[in-house]
Amino acid sequence: MFRKPGKTAPDAPAPFSLELGPADLSAATLESGLTGRADRFYRSGHRLMTRGFYAESAQAFDHATRHDRSFYDAYVGLAEALVLAGRVQQAAEALERAMERFGLNCALGAARGHLYLHQQEADKALECASIANQRDPEYAYAWLVAGEARLALGGGARAYAAECFEKAMTSEVAWPNLKLRIALAHLEWGNAQEAGDLLRRLLDEEPTLPLAWILAGDAARLSGERKRAEECYRRACELAPELTWLREWMGWRGRARETLRALRRRATQFLQPIQQ
Repeated sequence: MFRKPGKTAPDAPAPFSLELGPADLSAATLESGLTGRADRFYRSGHRLMTRGFYAESAQAFDHATRHDRSFYDAYVGLAEALVLAGRVQQAAEALERAMERFGLNCALGAARGHLYLHQQEADKALECASIANQRDPEYAYAWLVAGEARLALGGGARAYAAECFEKAMTSEVAWPNLKLRIALAHLEWGNAQEAGDLLRRLLDEEPTLPLAWILAGDAARLSGERKRAEECYRRACELAPELTWLREWMGWRGRARETLRALRRRATQFLQPIQQ
């Protein structure tokens, strides 16, 4: 799901934007250098994100940018992880520092557009994504942000969101875990049914992604499928038992349900003599 070797991100100096697998001949040479460490941190950031560890993911991306200051996709990943962790202002500050150093290139411009969405400025988000699309029509992340901006704008703009997501899926410069991000975009802007359908297909292909189960649970909960939601959350906990925030949240929900049942029983017992 990582981008294809041989095609770099816009403005990114090779080989920093390449995915290095264990079979790559160049991996052994680069492993001890800054490039290898930056790439390892970058991949770790995406893996942590798919497991629901947003804060730890942000730390990994931050380390990647420290090892390679011009690794633009690592800045994008950092901003994404911070937004997922609920730290939007910190994400904005990180991107501002990067743009002061490198300017508003394709990758950073698209990331800035995503931040605008979480600052309730969908028009600016679409503008940033559109400029990024023009600079590199094969950069998947820019199409992702463009589709999400159209969902946020609503009305007639929503009709073009699917087209943007399709272009993101077929772009040469792919974005890791793209299907997850598209599902998250649908959830963010109220398309629970679309997100649920996409996640079911994804989980058929990759059933071991904790974040996919979490998002599937969110989609089911928003669609009123409470039992399905609990099953999805439970499966996420099984795959990533270290997700204490999810286990605590589920425990709290369980305790709340038991409390409500107890209150209903007491109310029934109290009302029975009155009704007689």
